[in-house]
Amino acid sequence: MSQNTRRASSSANAIHPSSLLARLIEYTTLATSTVKEIAQSAHVPFLTPTAAVSATILKLVQTSKTSKEHLILILEHIHEVLCAIISLHSMTAVERVLPPGVVNDIGNFMETLQKVYTFLKAQQEMSKIRQLFKQANSASQLEACKTGLQEAVIAFRVQVGTATVSDIAKLQKDAQQQHEELTKGVAKKKIRSLC
Repeated sequence: MSQNTRRASSSANAIHPSSLLARLIEYTTLATSTVKEIAQSAHVPFLTPTAAVSATILKLVQTSKTSKEHLILILEHIHEVLCAIISLHSMTAVERVLPPGVVNDIGNFMETLQKVYTFLKAQQEMSKIRQLFKQANSASQLEACKTGLQEAVIAFRVQVGTATVSDIAKLQKDAQQQHEELTKGVAKKKIRSLC
């Protein structure tokens, strides 16, 4: 296959940034509303403002002057963290209490969302000429936002992994206990049959 054919087929398979951004807005809106419902029912610290800031960011993204590639990256990270929060909540649904480390990570994520909001709001209010003059400052703010979001993604991946390992350990313990009970039951039957 020639290079031109490969490029044509790969670009035909690629999703246009505008449609990818629209999908991410849709998915992140759904995740935000789910987190909002969890916040209202579970009263988890930092969750209500996290959902509120996420919803506000979603509104800003739709009219933002920031490049679509940056917006896509920002929304991908926000969406992933919101989904991790939903997952962690569902894993601890019985206790209804998230571990303190998770609550701390939610607080840090909320602070990062505030920075993202501040950045997007400033970009929206600046004229093109002011954006050119403040380009270096904007670039450093954007990098700080992306770094904070990446750190949140990593922290929540660890939290979900830890919760999953904990669930596996609990399942193994339960299976061991069931095995011991079954073994005792079989031993009792053998003793009765011998008598």
